[in-house]
Amino acid sequence: MKVKRDQITGIILALAGVGIIFMTGRLKAEMSFSYPGAKFLPLFSAAGMILCGIGIVIESMVSKKQEQKFMDLDGVKRAVSAFVVLAAYIFLMNYLGFCITTPFMLFAFCTLFAGQQKLTVRSRIIYSVLCTMVVYIVYSKFFGVHLPQITF
Repeated sequence: MKVKRDQITGIILALAGVGIIFMTGRLKAEMSFSYPGAKFLPLFSAAGMILCGIGIVIESMVSKKQEQKFMDLDGVKRAVSAFVVLAAYIFLMNYLGFCITTPFMLFAFCTLFAGQQKLTVRSRIIYSVLCTMVVYIVYSKFFGVHLPQITF
C-alpha cells in the first residue's frame, strides 16, 4: 500500500495535537467546570487537530483519487522565500518592534504570493500599512496585548 501525502499530513496533524496536549498538561493552571482556565482552549484545539488528522487519514484511505503534483520549482522557491521572510520578521521584531517590521513583512508576502495578479506597489503599501494599523489597534487597545516595541 502506497502512503499518500494526505495520510502523512493527517498523521502529522494528529501528532501535533498529541504534542499540544502533552505541553498543556505541564501548565500549572487549574481547570474546573465553572472556570476552564488557560488550559481549555489549547486542549480543545488539540482535540480538534487530532480528530481532523484522523479524518484526513481515513478520507485519504477511502478516496480513490489520484495524487496530483504537489509543488513545482517556482513553488519551492516561494516557500523558501516565505520562510526566510518569516524568520527575518521574527528576528527583527525583537529590535524594531511590531509597527515597523509588520508592514515590510506584509509587503513581502503580498509580493511573493500575488501569483499572476499584477498588484501595484501602491496597493501593496496601502494594504500592508492598513493591516498593521488594524492589528495593532485591535490587539493593543481592545485586547490589551503589549506588542513588541523598538529596542536599541
